[in-house]
This record gives sequence, structure tokens and C-alpha cells, in this order.
Amino acid sequence: MPSADALDIYYTYTFEYTQDDNVNGLLPETASKIMGCEGFEYIYYAGLLGRGTQNLVKSITVKHSKEEEETVYEFFYNFDYNQNVTTCSYGKGSQTVVVTYKYQ
Repeated sequence: MPSADALDIYYTYTFEYTQDDNVNGLLPETASKIMGCEGFEYIYYAGLLGRGTQNLVKSITVKHSKEEEETVYEFFYNFDYNQNVTTCSYGKGSQTVVVTYKYQ
């Protein structure tokens, strides 16, 4: 049976973008689940869910409706000579995640 307070429990996601073009159409890291394509990222990259964002994601702020604190994920990118993203890192302290991209 559904919870009666389910309408009061939700998350709000706020995306902030860099000035850097998203030339590779990258899916924002950590956003697979909230965008409804966790496990189906290949559908996103095949273009079946529309186009990627115009600019790379600078940060994602997550706010839970029942909590005062927000969680902020900040993203840092490295580029090759063609402006392709080669790495993206995010996280806090020892929990930093580094994602490496290769293009063919």
C-alpha cells in the first residue's frame, strides 16, 4: 500500500553549466538514474533520448524535500587538442571519482 506522505517526499535537481561546449554530447555524470536511463545509457548515446546538453555540466545540486542540507556535485574536465573531454572528476575528499573517455 502506498505511503500517504509520498507526495511530500521528493528530490529537486538543479543543474548549472560551464561555458565549455559539450562537443561529445556527454551524459552528465551521476545523472543516469535521475534522467531515467540508468542501465540504458547506450540509448542516450544512440540519440534515442534527444540530444545532449549544449554545455558541460558544472554542478548538480540535490535537495531532498524533508532535509535542510543540499548535496552538491561539482565537475572538473580535462580536454584534448580537439576539445574532446578526456577526463571528468567529481566528488569530495577521498571519494573523488574520475571518469576517462576515449573516442574512436
